[in-house]
Amino acid sequence: MAATTDNQEEQKARKPYVRLATSDDYPQIIEMGVRAFVADPILLYIGNVQEVQGSVLAPKDERGLRAFIVFVLKSTASRSGRVTVVVLPFDDGSERIVSATYWLPPNKRIENYQLVKLAKDGALPMVKAWGLSGITRMTEHYLDNVHHILVDSFKQRGFQKSDVDSKAWYLTMAMTDPEFQGRGFVSLLMREQFAHAPGGIHILETLTEKNKGLYEHFGFELQKTFYVGEGKVGLDGLPESGESATGVKVYPMIKWGDSV
Repeated sequence: MAATTDNQEEQKARKPYVRLATSDDYPQIIEMGVRAFVADPILLYIGNVQEVQGSVLAPKDERGLRAFIVFVLKSTASRSGRVTVVVLPFDDGSERIVSATYWLPPNKRIENYQLVKLAKDGALPMVKAWGLSGITRMTEHYLDNVHHILVDSFKQRGFQKSDVDSKAWYLTMAMTDPEFQGRGFVSLLMREQFAHAPGGIHILETLTEKNKGLYEHFGFELQKTFYVGEGKVGLDGLPESGESATGVKVYPMIKWGDSV
């Protein structure tokens, strides 16, 4: 989707509204995701990105990011997940999707052994772009650590290991178009999800203190934090050395709802 035109910017935006996305929305959501995650620290580390020029990635790095955005969207939708968007209408009759969240429901996790399903969801372009080393960074260095921490937290509350997947909603992605950040659109989406699954357990991970504070406002509790890429990258996910190579800090969080 093209960026907002000068004419559209001059139009007065009306009240935004939330709805479920349709497949017709996917191209717009994907383009928004590429813009929103161009400097995401975890994805820079996973993709082995060496530098970001402003808000522009090298073509190879952008292909990897785009493949990831497509894969997460398709894999969430194909597992009966909820892809929800904020739509901003304008007085000229045009509309623009400005924010989105993807939620996987309980018992619908993405499993590595589902090879055919993963391929249909677009995993192969992602593997081609990132290589097996990138997939290892995503799974073993990042997602596996998140899962272990969540399992420990669930056990401390008297749950079983499998309950992380069978009883909780999982936020696979949350994004806002960079042109429209800071307007509370993710908060609209979070409220809509909690109204859809009142009292349910919700889990996520975030990468900044600012976002951690946002999710704490909605009742999420911080779990054990950890770093990914220590000794290789800085907090921004780009290559560093020495004391600056802290790695990317990850904040796993849980909203227990009415379960405890």
